[in-house]
Amino acid sequence: MAIYALRQTIGEDAVNRALRNFLARFAFQPPPFPTSRDLVDYFLAQTPAEHQAWAKELFEKITLHELKVVEATIEGEGENRALHLSVQAKKLYADGKGGENETTMDEWVDIALLPEPEKDLPENVLPEPLHQQRYRLVTGTNTIKIPVTGNPVRVAVDPGFRLIDRNPDDNLKSLLD
Repeated sequence: MAIYALRQTIGEDAVNRALRNFLARFAFQPPPFPTSRDLVDYFLAQTPAEHQAWAKELFEKITLHELKVVEATIEGEGENRALHLSVQAKKLYADGKGGENETTMDEWVDIALLPEPEKDLPENVLPEPLHQQRYRLVTGTNTIKIPVTGNPVRVAVDPGFRLIDRNPDDNLKSLLD
């Protein structure tokens, strides 16, 4: 999941470049053999400065998120429609032994407005969004106003599952209720 999230953030080319560089350096090497720490260093070498802290946390800590769409309503008419969204956000560090400590969340998270899914689309696959953008979420309740185009029927927080969330089902809310 961490490599998948990294790919979503820095791009597939950068992740593949890190893997190529890692293999070029360590392929067929006699002992001492590389460790996962060596691989992470190659990933970090391909990660832009603005994502370094996030990427280090991704690989060095057990980070859990609890994101929940609390309320989502569309207001306005025609081209002046806007989604008023309320998202509850929480971030925790786990110690690997069952203990968890809440920490401050201040992260950019994708939010997408989704159309009616196509009939032949598998149930667990989301359709192409009408709008998708990263919004800053902090610990607690976040209120976001998103311009609406098209006819969205659902809103999804972290639609690409970039963050580890124990209950991703509450990241999705119907706009038809």
